[in-house]
Amino acid sequence: MAPKETEMTALNPDLFNSAVDSSKDRGGKVTKHQQAAWVIEDAMRGMAPMKDLYASKTNDDRSKYIHHLLVEVYLYEPLLWIYMVLTLFEVPLWCKNGSWWALSQSAAEMCPTPDGSHAYFSKLPYLPKAYASIIELVCITVFLSTISYKVLSPFKIRKSQEKVEKLRLVICGLLAADFALFFFFNHICDVNVSFRLSYFLRVALLFTSDAFRPACINIYNMIHEFLNVAVLLFGTVLFVAWVAAMALDDMDDVTNHADQPINEGFEDFSSSIYTLFEASTTQNFPNQMLPTFIKYRWCFFPFMFFMVLTVKTSPTRCFPPSSSTAGASFRSCSSWCSLS
Repeated sequence: MAPKETEMTALNPDLFNSAVDSSKDRGGKVTKHQQAAWVIEDAMRGMAPMKDLYASKTNDDRSKYIHHLLVEVYLYEPLLWIYMVLTLFEVPLWCKNGSWWALSQSAAEMCPTPDGSHAYFSKLPYLPKAYASIIELVCITVFLSTISYKVLSPFKIRKSQEKVEKLRLVICGLLAADFALFFFFNHICDVNVSFRLSYFLRVALLFTSDAFRPACINIYNMIHEFLNVAVLLFGTVLFVAWVAAMALDDMDDVTNHADQPINEGFEDFSSSIYTLFEASTTQNFPNQMLPTFIKYRWCFFPFMFFMVLTVKTSPTRCFPPSSSTAGASFRSCSSWCSLS
C-alpha cells in the first residue's frame, strides 16, 4: 500500500501538503507514487508528460505545483465561468445608457428599436451597468492577480505552460484597458459605447483554459488532413463540373422521353458546380442525373465515378489520431490505418 503522502490528486491536495510539512524534507525527491500522480494530473489537463523530469522534482516543487493548481482550479476557473455567464445578463451595447443603478427598467424601456417595433429579448433580467461593472472589475482584478502570481513565481513547470500564462496575462491586460475606457466614456462622460473588445477577449481567455485548450490543439492538428480531403472534394467537383458543362451546355433543345432537357442542372459551368456540390452531399440524389440518364444510359458511369470519389472516398479517408498535447506529432496515415 502506498504511503499516505502519495495518495494525492488535484482534487485532494491537503494530503500532500500535510505529508510534506510533517516530513520536513522539502528538498527530497518526490516518490514514484507522486510522480505517477503528477503524470495523471498532466494528462487530465491535456499536457504532454515531462518524460524523465518528474524524477528530478523535489517535494518543494510538488508543493508549489499544487499551489498553482489550487489557484487554477478553485479560483481562476470558477471566476472565468462567472465572467462568461455575466455576458448573458449585461445590458446590450446598443441600448440606451439609462441609469447605472436602476433595477426596475425593463428590456423594452432600455433597448427600444429605432422604429418602435417589437423586439424579441431572452427574458433574462438585465443587471444594471453598475452591478455588472463591479462584477467585471472583480473578475479582471482576480485574473490579473492569479496569472501574475503564476507568471512571476520563481517556480516554472514547463515552457509551454509559461507561454499560455503570458498569453493570458496579455489578454487580461487588454480586458482591463477595455473596461477602463468603457467606464470612462459610458459612466463618467455619459456617452453610449456601441463597441467593446471585452466580448472577444472573454472567448479568447476561455479558449486558453485547461478545458478548451486541448480541444483547440486537436482542431489545429486536424487542419492538415481536413485540407487534404477538402482539396480532393473541391477539385473533383470543379473538374467534373467543367467536363459536364463542356459536354452538355449546348444541348438545350435535346429532351429525353419525359420531355425534360437532358442538360437540366448542367446548362453552364456555375450550374454544374451547384448541381454536383448538391449531389456530393447526397441531397436530392439521384434526381440530378435522371434527365440525362433517361436519354443516355451510359451516363450512369460518369455519375457513379463522381459519387464514389466524393461520397465514398472523402468521408472514409483515414485520419490519424490527434493528440491533446502541443508537442505531440501525427503518425502517418498509412501506418495508423495498418494498426487499426
